[in-house]
This record gives sequence, structure tokens and C-alpha cells, in this order.
Amino acid sequence: MGPLFRFLLPLLAVGLTNAAQLTLQSPRFTVLSPKGDQLRSEPISLVHTPEKPVELGASDSLRLSFTVLEKETGAGVQPHQTFLRFYDETTGEEGIQPIKVGPSGKAKFELNMARPPPSLPPSGDAPLKVTLILGSFVHSPAKYDLF
Repeated sequence: MGPLFRFLLPLLAVGLTNAAQLTLQSPRFTVLSPKGDQLRSEPISLVHTPEKPVELGASDSLRLSFTVLEKETGAGVQPHQTFLRFYDETTGEEGIQPIKVGPSGKAKFELNMARPPPSLPPSGDAPLKVTLILGSFVHSPAKYDLF
């Protein structure tokens, strides 16, 4: 190892530990009927999962909306990667769906069960675990268990 590398390695480690953190503002989910009627709509807690599981019928839709913010400044952030992970704890199968986040940090996602994406794992009786994963070049990665 060269002397420059030995000097930069500790600085890199300090930089990674001091990277700004991301958080979510106003995360909410809504379940819609095939006709567009609102069946359920609730804010999402970043600390607790909902007491009642989120249930979707074969033709229902799930909408998620939130804004990604830098925790310290409250400024909107556009992470370079934003995904929802759908995981079946019984079978171990998972599916990943990308989410588009605008420059101001605003994000919306819709899952229509009448035309589910091929990456969505087949589910049995147990609900799927849904996790939001955020990746950024300048912020610490974030992971939120939504429900």
C-alpha cells in the first residue's frame, strides 16, 4: 500500500460514516377497488407496521406516495436508486420493483393486481413483506419496512 492510500483510507471511512441520512415525508398507502373507489388509505409509520395487514383483491390497486428528504436539512432528494422489495417469508421468494423519484424527492407508485408485474412473487396465505430501499451516492442507504 502506498502512503497516499494509507492516508485516504481513514478519510474515506470517516466520510462514509458521516454521510447525510435520508428520511421520508408523508408516506401513505391507498388501496383502490377496480372501479377506483378508495377501500383503505393510511399514513405509513416508519417505526411500526400497520396493525391490520394490507390486503389486495385480485383486481385491486395499491398506491404508495412519499417524499424523500435529507434528514438534516429537510431538502428534497432524488436518490439514484429507489426500489420496493416484495418478500414472501414462507417461500423465500422476492420481487423488486423500481420507483421513479422526481428531482424534488416526490415519488408515486401504483401496483395493479389485475396486471401484476412478473417480478411480484406468487403469494399464498401469508402476506408479503414490503420494504422500501433507497440508494444514493452522497447519502447513507436507507431501508424502511412499510408493511
